[in-house]
Amino acid sequence: MQYRKGETPDRYPWTQIGISERRYYKLLPLFAEKANGRYVLDHDDVVARMKAYLDRIDRVRDVRAAALDVLRSHGFGEAAARKWLQRHRPEEAVDAWPRGPRP
Repeated sequence: MQYRKGETPDRYPWTQIGISERRYYKLLPLFAEKANGRYVLDHDDVVARMKAYLDRIDRVRDVRAAALDVLRSHGFGEAAARKWLQRHRPEEAVDAWPRGPRP
């Protein structure tokens, strides 16, 4: 079976998306319905929706990483920057500055 996967990689939906087989099957319940114990799916539709979902997740991750960099450059520590992002939107990081030292 591993040999067949290596011979025709474009045949499998997870190679079209660029993720591992394990991750594909972990994400599958979000995009397909089960009937009689098996997933009923239209491969093209599932692959397109899964690709859009993964792209959206990557964009959110990139925005968060950029906001963390901005916060660190403004003087926040690593833990303080993460905590600030939990409580605020990443777009607000441009105007955020750490509090002064507490007495």
